[in-house]
Amino acid sequence: MYKRDKGVLILRNSDGLGLEHGQSHMNRIGNISYEFGYSEDGIGLGYGQSPKTKAKKIGHGVKAGLCKNLYTVISKKKAVNPIKSKPTFLWILDHGHREATPGKCSPLLEEGKHIKTLTSERIDPLQTEPLPFQLPFPICTIKLLLDGDRWLNLTYESKCLLEQVVDDKKVVKGYKLLEYKVTKDIVDRIISRLSSESYHYHEVRDSEEYLKAHYNEKEENADINSRWIDANLYTKQQPIFISVHTNASGNGEWCKNPKTSGTGIEILYPSKKDFSCKKLKGSAKTNCEREEKEFYAQSFQLAKIFLNHAPNNWKKREIRTGSEAVLRLSRMPAIITENGFHDNIEDCKKLLDYKERDKIAQGHVNAMAEIEKNGFKKSS
Repeated sequence: MYKRDKGVLILRNSDGLGLEHGQSHMNRIGNISYEFGYSEDGIGLGYGQSPKTKAKKIGHGVKAGLCKNLYTVISKKKAVNPIKSKPTFLWILDHGHREATPGKCSPLLEEGKHIKTLTSERIDPLQTEPLPFQLPFPICTIKLLLDGDRWLNLTYESKCLLEQVVDDKKVVKGYKLLEYKVTKDIVDRIISRLSSESYHYHEVRDSEEYLKAHYNEKEENADINSRWIDANLYTKQQPIFISVHTNASGNGEWCKNPKTSGTGIEILYPSKKDFSCKKLKGSAKTNCEREEKEFYAQSFQLAKIFLNHAPNNWKKREIRTGSEAVLRLSRMPAIITENGFHDNIEDCKKLLDYKERDKIAQGHVNAMAEIEKNGFKKSS
């Protein structure tokens, strides 16, 4: 399970901090931003650590990360209200966008103003041989300006959320934060926690090849349609659809006042469910309309519960209706969570901090735990 040829593993302790070169799990000290290594059996370790030290012994779960050839060890935190009985629902998880349709991106995080790149030739002074794999990002330290003279060293996985912007002379101008990478990271953290709690979950399939093979969908609709089509395969397992997104005000520039402009977390639920009931007759039509009404009411309850469990250090904006296909056409309760604004510099900085992404993921799991424990209230 833990073996991976030519792979990289970031080891994170219970507080999420990585192992520094030469450190073991037992003697880690201080505020360590990130470090990484690799070993003969393909399991990444801090330099000086034995390849036999498996992540399992440290009490962590292993989850495929965002970057190519990267495995991330994600701490398994418990839900606030862990369920005591067998899980009732199947949680359908969607991270909103894909590389082909990447969604939103932040304005430029300018080199020298918002961010600093400190490049290193090698991972370690003793490492003389070239690495046996291709890293998806330059070997460098990236520091993010928080405020005043406080800088945050980005973890390797946080760097993977960025797209580097260079000029004609290949000089780094800065970076942009990409929505599809942020939401995938959050969903991976949610799944890690659900696995540790033995919840039932399914991450939607989204490839164009899958659609063409099974549904003959048009290529331009692949990213949208594949998600609700795949979700609807599980209607007999009491599914609930959760689509994780990030937000933006829409003008492509940094908002002028981060405290009063678009900021925080909001939840969307369907303005209506559209199961084409009008095309049916008799009892089939009646059952279809009843299902539409029930799932709409449950989606409204979901939205309120998920907003209530959003992290307290984020502004809890509102719940509102949306007409997105995944909300209307999924035959189940469904919501979209919008987590922070890409064009708000303060929200952007928070999304680049793995601790904040952990809080967002934990908030989702806590909301799921409440639903598992109490179920839905019956609509009148």
